[in-house]
Amino acid sequence: MPKLLDPDFNPNYSQRMDFTRATKFDLSAAGVRILAERDVFAPDSRCAFVVPTDLAFGPARRYGTHREAAAEKGIRIFRKMDEALHWVLAKTAGSKGFPAYLNTIFIAP
Repeated sequence: MPKLLDPDFNPNYSQRMDFTRATKFDLSAAGVRILAERDVFAPDSRCAFVVPTDLAFGPARRYGTHREAAAEKGIRIFRKMDEALHWVLAKTAGSKGFPAYLNTIFIAP
């Protein structure tokens, strides 16, 4: 698993990729495939892409499809933030509520 630039990134935590403020998505299908070739997340972590518009839905879905082909099953695409958070945190939620094991990556213009 490669080391990312963000020292606070923990591949064992669940991830939320927030595209709610994205106004442009300039990444080709080949670019998505190249990104998806990297094992960034731990096999048992979850990654929720939040894409409220069609702008990023296609590339996010392509990324998920490539990762699924590499046997990674914890990636899902959501249109609504609350649904994404519920799913991404549900796996580790206990009787004391949701843990703070969530990396959030904001994609903005």
